[in-house]
Formats: sequence, structure tokens, C-alpha cells
Amino acid sequence: MKTKVILMLILFLSPGAFCQDETNTEKEKEAIKAVIEGLLKDHAECDYEGWTSAWINQPYIFISYTDKSGHRIRKGWNEIKEGAKNSFTRTMEEDRKSGRSLSLDGYEYTIRVYSESAWAQFKIRWTERYKGKEEIKEWITFENYSFEKTDSKWKIASISAVNVTSFEEIGEGN
Repeated sequence: MKTKVILMLILFLSPGAFCQDETNTEKEKEAIKAVIEGLLKDHAECDYEGWTSAWINQPYIFISYTDKSGHRIRKGWNEIKEGAKNSFTRTMEEDRKSGRSLSLDGYEYTIRVYSESAWAQFKIRWTERYKGKEEIKEWITFENYSFEKTDSKWKIASISAVNVTSFEEIGEGN
């Protein structure tokens, strides 16, 4: 009798105990994608408050950027928020003078979700336009973000970005 009860429990509990709820995972992926898309919009619009609100406020966070000219990194909440404030202020002034507008479009997303952390990798097409000119500048970055869940919200813990367009002239196999 005990064996039958144990087998019945295994049969009834197994689906809920051992299978991940695909609906919840997809909801979490959509929430993470929304954080990314909000960050991209805030970056393009130089929205300091919006951009910094997407980050977790911790000393171990970082943003890393690499292109053919070198590598730059900002570590910790204070350095990231001050860097963003200075960059957005300078960019807003330059954009006002030059008539420049910027759009950032994420695509080719891969997102993995765990209980309290996640990561996403994707590409961003950056498009720069100038008012009154036909000139358009575009480039592509490959990005990898890590996330932590805090108070039921996904927050960015790190960004690693590579401007892949800057390396194109090197050629394949070199």
C-alpha cells in the first residue's frame, strides 16, 4: 500500500515539482526585454533619471565598452551614475547645436532567466541622423547584460558591449 501511495504522489507531484512554468519564464523574458528597450530609449533621449533607474545600486556593477580604439570600463554605482550624468549633459548640448538625433534598436535577443538573476545577449543598431542633412551614420554593437531581481523588478547589474562595426575593416580570419 505504501508503494502505491508513493507512486501516486510521484505521478501527481512530478509535473509541478520538476517542470519549469514556461508561461512565467516567457513573462520574465518579456519584462527583461522591456527593461532593455527602456534603457535604449532613455539612452537615445539622454534621459538620465530613466537610464539610471534601470540599474541596481551596488558597488560591484559595471559597464564595459570595447571598440577598435580600445576598452573603457566604469565600475560601481557612483562612477556609472556620474559618468552617465556627464555624458548625457555633454551629448544633449552637442545634439542641440548639431541637430543630431540618435535611435537604438535592439534585435536578435537571447535571454536566459533564473530565479533571481538573468542574462541577455543581443545586438543594437545605432542610427545617427542630422537635421537638414542626408547624412546617416550607423553602427552595430553586440551587448551582454546581466540582471538581478530586486523587489520583484529586474535591474541591470552589468553591461558588456563591443562595437563590432569598428572591427569590420580588419577582415575575417585576422
